[in-house]
Amino acid sequence: MSESTDDWLLTYCVSQPGLCLVPIEALSSRGVSPAFAQALEEASPLPRGWGERFNLAFVRYWKCAAALHAAAPQYWLPPRCQHVALVTDAYKARPFFQPFHRNSWLLYAGDFEAAQSTTEFSACLMLYAERLGLAGQIVPALHAMLPYFLTLDSTQRRAFKRGCERTKRPDADGWRALGTAQSWVRSLFHETIRKPRAPQPGMRIQRENGLIVPADLAQPLAELQQTWGECASEVLRNYRAGHGNRGESGAALGAWLAEHQPQALLTGEDGEILWQPDRPEDLDRLEPLAAQMTAEGVQSICKDLEVIDQHTRRFLGSLRKPDELARPAPHMTEGGLSYVHADRRLIAYNIGPGQNAYRLWEASPPYERLMLGARTVHEWGHLAAESGWVPIPPERVAQRQAAVDRLGRIFDTLAEQASPHLQQVTRPLREQLLDKHESVGQGLTQAMLRRIEDYMANLVARHFLSDEEMDTYVRNNVASRIGEYHPADIYMELIRLAYEYQYLALSRIANPRAWFFTSTWVSERFIERGVVSAAQLDEIIDTVAEICACYEVDPGAFDFPLG
Repeated sequence: MSESTDDWLLTYCVSQPGLCLVPIEALSSRGVSPAFAQALEEASPLPRGWGERFNLAFVRYWKCAAALHAAAPQYWLPPRCQHVALVTDAYKARPFFQPFHRNSWLLYAGDFEAAQSTTEFSACLMLYAERLGLAGQIVPALHAMLPYFLTLDSTQRRAFKRGCERTKRPDADGWRALGTAQSWVRSLFHETIRKPRAPQPGMRIQRENGLIVPADLAQPLAELQQTWGECASEVLRNYRAGHGNRGESGAALGAWLAEHQPQALLTGEDGEILWQPDRPEDLDRLEPLAAQMTAEGVQSICKDLEVIDQHTRRFLGSLRKPDELARPAPHMTEGGLSYVHADRRLIAYNIGPGQNAYRLWEASPPYERLMLGARTVHEWGHLAAESGWVPIPPERVAQRQAAVDRLGRIFDTLAEQASPHLQQVTRPLREQLLDKHESVGQGLTQAMLRRIEDYMANLVARHFLSDEEMDTYVRNNVASRIGEYHPADIYMELIRLAYEYQYLALSRIANPRAWFFTSTWVSERFIERGVVSAAQLDEIIDTVAEICACYEVDPGAFDFPLG
């Protein structure tokens, strides 16, 4: 990394209260680069020498993940680099949270202090964070990880238990229970990692992770899982209970809304409008939520609404023909951090109940406000695209069509030259595509083009967003899609990744290819399995890039400098 890149990247990584970020581009199989580790230590509350301890654990994680994948590839994925978010203030970072969706691990600074951890324990935390990110559920992530302990020798097991005893993590009780359980966990079996010498009466194979559980260990296993879940629930309850007194701040939110009148809608259950700027004094629908509000939550809501208001006013103020701005398309999703309301054509900000209810009592989680800004402008960018303001110039129409045709031919070649096994696996997808299209490649290309409006929206958004907001958007949206696609749809997964790769060019990430290959399993999942060669993958990515490059923001649609 260059000196200038270090400057902005370091600033970005320490910009969020209570958390420091070790980004993907600072990681390799050896851990974090010494230069970045030192810079991060000097700019943050991380303990001295954390980088050396982190690297010992990361190298151990890498070795364990590689060995597990080799021994049980159907259950374990190879090691990879992910954003590692190190919590320095547990009050300000929600437990089990992913700052970057499907692309980050949440650990604690204390996990790399000798008095609170061991190398074996820290490596296990990384393995668990990976499983948690993939599973999205706390207890299933533990269950998926249990075969790992069958690979430990007695020295490694004792080191892990010492870490469980030392840790001061919010979920320490769960880890201590897991440490105690090592006395019997080592007696479990696995269909490839540790096979039983002979079948035993009552043994059960668990298909989700390959564990073979003797009859006498079924109850202890169930109790461990129950304890793990109860501990996690208690951690979340304690976190919520620690965030101020409720019921004292509803009036403050109402007063702020009436005074500032942000250009946004507050919505509640099923998208009901709770407050709108053209009726700023009407606060009746907010009153039932007042009992759940805290001063911290209200302050955060106001800051979020300021971000939405500023971006909305800037976007709408830039339009040369505002009356021609399209209405939201029927397929636009009304959800997420913010969205364009289908009827009002304003950005809606939901405050629950449901997944957004945390906004009533908790400060915006790390990096979320940056993502909120990006999401807001991205939604406006969709309307700009729907309005025809991100066209293909006439002189590029033929170039774009040639690239589209070439991309189809590449995928036709892949499908035709696939191994007999891969042809059998992908038969349902190929038959489905051929029902509607002239060829498999044409169908896959059309599926990619149905996503192209997101790229068009991003071309608009980059003229409004800060570098930090655009970087956050990209880091949230370029990630492995494993688990989202059926094995038969491997070509659909591949073309989506090749498309989303294009977002990296909109960010400040210095080496997009290295970033992409080290963090998404694209090589292991597609190249090593014979789905595509390295040269073919490069050709696919380059051809999708050529298609994307044919779109331009119409300079006559906006009143701001384009460049």
